[in-house]
Amino acid sequence: MGLNRLAWETRQTTLELAALKLGSNHFAFKPNNSKARCFGSLSATLSDTGEYFSIKFTGWMSLAFRGRPWLQDFKGELSFNPLAQMGGSVLEIPVDGDAVKIGTKNLNPITLLIFKSAKDEKPTFEQELPGPIELRRNGETFTLTSPFVIDDSLKSSIAPLFASTPLKVIRDDAVSCTKSKSDPFDLTLIANVIGTLRSRIINSIPLALR
Repeated sequence: MGLNRLAWETRQTTLELAALKLGSNHFAFKPNNSKARCFGSLSATLSDTGEYFSIKFTGWMSLAFRGRPWLQDFKGELSFNPLAQMGGSVLEIPVDGDAVKIGTKNLNPITLLIFKSAKDEKPTFEQELPGPIELRRNGETFTLTSPFVIDDSLKSSIAPLFASTPLKVIRDDAVSCTKSKSDPFDLTLIANVIGTLRSRIINSIPLALR
């Protein structure tokens, strides 16, 4: 399968993805409804060897789709070069005794790879994305940043979608979010946002580049 490269004329902006401290970090996934209980937890360990950084993480989510609830575990790792640029990453999602693997390689452009089985040697999906993703230090906090290349019209079009996304991630240093104290999150809400976002992105790409 050939690479699908997003290569139209654009203006670059930077998106902050997460803020971490050295050592252990704990986060909880919650709906925007402040009265609702959490639906997942993420624990991430940021390490600094003096030569490079790495982030290892594990987590779970309580999810539901079309009335079917389930608990989904996941784990992964992000690796950075001495310039604090992400050189590779992997996310493993166990499914029915196997695992879906989502990974990245290279600095810029970043190559996104999706394997529908952990046993597969070749990816089922491959996509180039703008990079690099960097780990930037601000005092005791490290912020994961990523360049997103979108034109002004697309940016104004999709901004309301992100603003209305029905979930949030909050720090949970006390690890108060547990599986027994969670409620399933309905993925139908996210599917609707992704569907709308996908159609708007496709419509913004010149026909010659699709």
